[in-house]
Amino acid sequence: MHLERSVADQAATDRVQRSVAVNARLPRDLAPEDAITAVMCVLMDRLTAGEAHHLLEAMPASMRPFFSTCVRHRVGQPTQRLDRVAFLERVAEHLGVTPSHAELVCEVVFDAVRSELPDKLVDDVAHQLPRGLQQLWLAGPRFEPPPEEATLSSQDARLAIEEEIERSVALPPGVASIDAFSAVMCALAARVSGGEARELAAGLPVTLRGVVERCTLHRGEESEVFDRDELLRRVAAHLSIDPAEAEPIVRAVFDAVKRVLPEKATTDIASQLSVDLRALWEGS
Repeated sequence: MHLERSVADQAATDRVQRSVAVNARLPRDLAPEDAITAVMCVLMDRLTAGEAHHLLEAMPASMRPFFSTCVRHRVGQPTQRLDRVAFLERVAEHLGVTPSHAELVCEVVFDAVRSELPDKLVDDVAHQLPRGLQQLWLAGPRFEPPPEEATLSSQDARLAIEEEIERSVALPPGVASIDAFSAVMCALAARVSGGEARELAAGLPVTLRGVVERCTLHRGEESEVFDRDELLRRVAAHLSIDPAEAEPIVRAVFDAVKRVLPEKATTDIASQLSVDLRALWEGS
C-alpha cells in the first residue's frame, strides 16, 4: 500500500511538472520545479498559516520538498495581503520574468496543482483570496498563447516594444520610440484612477516601469476626465508635434504595450475609459 501511494504521488508530481514544462513557456535556465515553488510559496504567504498547512499536506508527498524552505519561513508570519497585481509582481521578481509572463506561469501552475487537489480544498483556498486572485487560482488554460513579447526578459521586452513602435509608425524627426512611449503612457495614466495607474506601471517590464511611475508621482487618486481628442492633444504637446500626427503614434504605442501587459490589466484599463478612448485602446 505504501509503495502504491508513493508511485501515485510521484506520478502526480510528474504530471504537474510536465504541464508546467510544456505550457508555461519558461526561460531555458528556469526549471519547472523553480516555477512551481515560486508560485506556490507566494500563494502560501497569501493564505492563513492554517490553510497553507492544509494545502501543503494535500499535495503529493513527492512535491512537498519543493516547499520546505517557504513553509519554514511562513511559520509565525502574518498573512501577506497581496492583491493580484502585487502577487504577480512578487512571482515575476522571484523568477526574473515580466509580470505578463508571471501571469501565464501562475495560471499554468495553479491549473496543474488544482487538478491534484480535493475539490473542497480548492474551494477553501479560493475563499481566502480577493476576487482578482480567485480568478487567477481558478483560471483554466488559455485558448490562445500570449504574444511572444510577453515572455521575453524585461530588457528584451523593452527592446521589442521600441522596435514594434518604430515598425508600426513613422515617428517625426527627433522623436525616439521611448519618447513616444512616455508621452502616450503618461497621458493614459492620467486618464485612469491612481490605483489603476499604479497597476499599469506594475504590469510593465521593470525596464519600462519607471517611465510611468515618474508621471504618477504627485497625482491624487481621482482620474482626470477627458476624451480622445484631449489625449491626442496632450501627446502632441508632449512631443511638440501637430495633433494630426498623434493618433497613429498613440495606436502604435497602445498595440505594443498591450502585448506585454498582463491580460487582466488590459481589460481593467479599458473598463475605466470612455467609449471613444476605449476604442482607441482596443484598436478599433
